[in-house]
Amino acid sequence: MPQQKKPAEEGRRCTGGQREKPLFAVMQISEDNRVRVMIADISFEGAQLLLPPGQDPALVPDNAPLHLFDFPPQLSRLDGIEARLAWRGPANCGVIFKNAISLSLDHLTCLNQG
Repeated sequence: MPQQKKPAEEGRRCTGGQREKPLFAVMQISEDNRVRVMIADISFEGAQLLLPPGQDPALVPDNAPLHLFDFPPQLSRLDGIEARLAWRGPANCGVIFKNAISLSLDHLTCLNQG
């Protein structure tokens, strides 16, 4: 079972800030269920995703692979990346990427700070 939500700063190499323009992606929860999510924070190993209003975080499966698609242009090479649920909150969840992403620290910092 996934852990409860950890503080955003704990264990992060990059921390998020307020962006002028939010970053979105689509999370495929199951074969026929896709949800548009906002990327609140991203690191080499995972991301914090904000779910749309009314989306029950319990619908994100505990142990099934998740896939993320339709990233913005600056993250398009991540399309199709596999992840697993790390934790869930009341309107968000954290995912761990199957393989660490290959972006520079400067690029991640820029994405997280907008």
